[in-house]
Amino acid sequence: MTFLTATIPVEAGEGIYRLEVVAEDGDVSASLELTVTAWPAAAGADPSGATPDMDHMAGMPSIPTARADDVTIERSGSGAGWALIGGLIGMAAGLGIGLLSRRPPEVLGP
Repeated sequence: MTFLTATIPVEAGEGIYRLEVVAEDGDVSASLELTVTAWPAAAGADPSGATPDMDHMAGMPSIPTARADDVTIERSGSGAGWALIGGLIGMAAGLGIGLLSRRPPEVLGP
């Protein structure tokens, strides 16, 4: 797979552009339509320092951001849960030992 990185010059006006990959024989082997829109003019906004808010995109909700300091995960583990897990492990071990210690059935022959 080949990746293409392209920098759109500041001089490019708004509009729809078509990017085409042309083979050596002149045939167009792939094409892509690009829509160029102006970056919103915010105080000190720089496209290279883009933020996750999508207020400049019509119909797109803002993406909530959170830091590790802001997030608290509640954890609760009751004794009953551990008792259930222990009981299931004990039951599985008991059944396994019981199956392994059985005598093989006698074969009735002619």
